[in-house]
Amino acid sequence: MSPPDAATGPDVDSGPPRASPWPEEATIADVACDRLGRICRALRWSAARRSALLDELRRLWEPWGGAPVARRTGYRSAISPQGVPFELAVVWRGGGTGVLVDFEALGEHPSALSSVDTGREYVRRLGDRQGTALDAYLSVEDLFTTAQPQGPFPLWHGVSWSATGPPVFHVYLNPAIHGGRRADEVTAEAASRLGVGRAWRAVLDHRDRLDAPRWRPVGVALRLSGPGTRRVRVYVTSLADGATLDAQAGIAEGHVPGRIAAALRITTGGRGAGWARPPTLWFTLAPGEPVPVASAVDIPLTTDNDAWAHGRVSRLMISQGLEPLGYSTVLGAVCDRPWVVTRTQTLVSCRPGAPGGRPARVAVYLAPGPCSRDGEPGTTATT
Repeated sequence: MSPPDAATGPDVDSGPPRASPWPEEATIADVACDRLGRICRALRWSAARRSALLDELRRLWEPWGGAPVARRTGYRSAISPQGVPFELAVVWRGGGTGVLVDFEALGEHPSALSSVDTGREYVRRLGDRQGTALDAYLSVEDLFTTAQPQGPFPLWHGVSWSATGPPVFHVYLNPAIHGGRRADEVTAEAASRLGVGRAWRAVLDHRDRLDAPRWRPVGVALRLSGPGTRRVRVYVTSLADGATLDAQAGIAEGHVPGRIAAALRITTGGRGAGWARPPTLWFTLAPGEPVPVASAVDIPLTTDNDAWAHGRVSRLMISQGLEPLGYSTVLGAVCDRPWVVTRTQTLVSCRPGAPGGRPARVAVYLAPGPCSRDGEPGTTATT
């Protein structure tokens, strides 16, 4: 999940039409499959694997994925800079690599409310798939449902793949859906129902002991299949500086003091505060555990272009013991123009390695199409 700017969120665009970087006939699924196919080729996944993933994504997105990506509906999803309802990320950890597609399931008449309704229907369809468990989601669904959704996003989903094996499904819930003032209350109740209330209270108590700037919860993520289906991620954002964010993350098991601060310094070139866009901490909570089992940071990439971001992300990966060559190959595959004139990368997520062998995890999030320096879409090819 790439947390949106809470000050903007989904938008009803009443301004002049924006030029589309995609062919008029290209569908949402066409554009996503183009990007996903390029990434899979860059990762050297087999042709059979690529074909299976692209077919699966199209099926998952029926019928809304068949809508023209250039169709002007007035509704812009907050999940991507262009308002297109998906983003992709490539994940490196240890010796493995994966691909994540996060998306907003659109209704026939796109709006925040129709995305909530369509998203709930989508989750229920997943219940028919072997290995998918909906009980955790259903136990909190009512907390994140309203006829008047507010906050940065309505309801988002994710699907991830590795080079082999079945997909893993995710759902992202908005704790501010009833308004920002209720976000803390909604998060606490969700944590209690999901069996991770003790760990979440430990996070809050630790934050209060530090007397640090207060944060706001901006997302709750559940995994619906694969390993770790009982675990919960809670995302929080704060204007605190890097050292304070590192200290706040210190409640998590295996946290090494200074590593999150170092990741922020390498990626942003500074220690904060005064972030162009504030970083987001996330905590992984597990039932029965007294404290989070992991903490990590999502860092918006606010650099002028992909060339600059590439240098910073490469240094971050090296600092985490990860080889950046594969990352460079992926970026080259998805960009059709020189990196100095594109801004395709939106965010990098870093979970530093922990003592005892847990590998570092770095994920780079990519917009649906390259952006120019002013943030408007550039050009891209489609399948």
